Amino acid sequence: MARHSSKVVPVSFTVSAWNNGAFHSTGAGYGLRLSKADRDAIFKPAWTRVVIQLPNGKSAKTVTVELSKSFWDRCSELRSREIGVWLIAHGHAKWGTGVPPTFQLEHVGGNKFALSR
Repeated sequence: MARHSSKVVPVSFTVSAWNNGAFHSTGAGYGLRLSKADRDAIFKPAWTRVVIQLPNGKSAKTVTVELSKSFWDRCSELRSREIGVWLIAHGHAKWGTGVPPTFQLEHVGGNKFALSR
């Protein structure tokens, strides 16, 4: 959350779907990629996991994503089979080379985030 005057302003940033190069109907090998600049500005090194609300019709599906050592090093992806299942179920699991679908990830406080289109 960013502060502007005396109001707390939610921080929202663009992320893209990520895949390790192979389609798995189980959702394995999928995640969300964020820029290293957004990772460094918003994510805290003390966090071992983050909680993401994925849109699911009129409700949200909450998933917990473990942050790997490589997340802080060279691979700024939030990798999760559950994110993969969600991407598949919502038609976002396959894309042309270099044009993954993009989403907005809003930091709602602490280690909690909400995804939207």
